[in-house]
Amino acid sequence: MEQDDWAAVRRLNTANEQTALEFEGDLIFLYAEMEDQYEQLRVVEDQLRQVKALAILRGAILGERVAFFAQLLLSVSTSKQKLLRLETSYV
Repeated sequence: MEQDDWAAVRRLNTANEQTALEFEGDLIFLYAEMEDQYEQLRVVEDQLRQVKALAILRGAILGERVAFFAQLLLSVSTSKQKLLRLETSYV
């Protein structure tokens, strides 16, 4: 009976070792997959930073254009007022 008990203990130990090895293999695989996903995340973060920089640049360019056209409109309006004053002064 004692030999059967020891044989059962050995079988359990062998099964536990096999399970531990499988678990370790799964952990190694999951860790490698996690590292890959982390690298992909870093690439996406870099791309987002580039998009943000381009959006800021585009906004600055658009802002300059709006400012230019606002100044142009103001200049035209001022010139028109001056012309109207000149017209009324000659009439």
